[in-house]
Amino acid sequence: MKLELAWHLEPHTPLRFARAAGDALVALSRAGALLCFALGEDAPRLRWRTVGGARAFALAGGHVVAAEGRRGRGWQLVGYGLLDGAPRWRRQLEAGRVARVFAAGERAHATLSREGRFVLESVRVEDGASLGVRPLDRRRAMVAADGARAWTRDADGVTEHALGGAVRRETALAANGPMSERGPLLVTSVGDAVVAVREGAPIWRTPLPARDLREVAERDGVLDEEDEEDVWEAEPGRAALGEALAWVPDMNGSLHALDLASGALRWTAHSAHYPSSDAVAVPCTLGAHVAWPASDEHLYLVDAGTGAVQARLDLEAPFEGAALALPDEVVALADGAGLRGVALRG
Repeated sequence: MKLELAWHLEPHTPLRFARAAGDALVALSRAGALLCFALGEDAPRLRWRTVGGARAFALAGGHVVAAEGRRGRGWQLVGYGLLDGAPRWRRQLEAGRVARVFAAGERAHATLSREGRFVLESVRVEDGASLGVRPLDRRRAMVAADGARAWTRDADGVTEHALGGAVRRETALAANGPMSERGPLLVTSVGDAVVAVREGAPIWRTPLPARDLREVAERDGVLDEEDEEDVWEAEPGRAALGEALAWVPDMNGSLHALDLASGALRWTAHSAHYPSSDAVAVPCTLGAHVAWPASDEHLYLVDAGTGAVQARLDLEAPFEGAALALPDEVVALADGAGLRGVALRG
């Protein structure tokens, strides 16, 4: 079993991230252009692109719903046809800034700043009709994949907002951390610990082990003779969640598998080389495996159940985004190096 570079597209602009739906792969460039590629047996083929202005987007119901900010026009939500890129509708937003766009079913949701307040504005994907505005209490938010709730996070804790009713649950947590969700369960972190929250209460808290990197540093030739210690405390990144496990990447070159029900640490895998990234990349599940872009500039294929490393590929530079699983066991990586597809072979 091995990982191979299947294709590499260089759209002449650094990319921020990508999302996929069916046979379409949509990427957002750092200059604000949306690029839509058709997936096939060979390298993806460019279907359409916009001229710029987009800051965030989501895919839903055959549409690309993008938040666009243009000088003199303020902020708009625009619904593009996924197949042809034609604008289907535009909705003007009363917003000083739009942070993110989410989609679930027939609804799209934008988190935005309005007159000093952080709010969630919802629209119908089909035509952009407003479905209401909800105030949010913290400065960072995400909407659950099933559209049932929104989560907000800051250095004081987490709040769960039910989008179909008035239920609002606050959970006090120190520090801050990334968020991942699966139904009513939120997985976040506080310092070196991973914490799961359900119905307003932490149900488990698991400190992650530090990693002694002295042997790796010596092998890679990055340890000074005067260095006596090179131990990195855990810095958890955003987890990938499965039915029973959470796979949590770590800045120190570790991938931890935690039981979603109890928080028990099932296994830890380590990267082969010394970390060089400035941020923790997000893994994705690939069948019975986890595709893990580690902090040592390598992509690892890890057995999801045991933590055994099955294969690895040198990425030649740090990757600090989110890995995206595509059909036919391909992982897409979108960043400043363009758009790469890495295939599982054998």
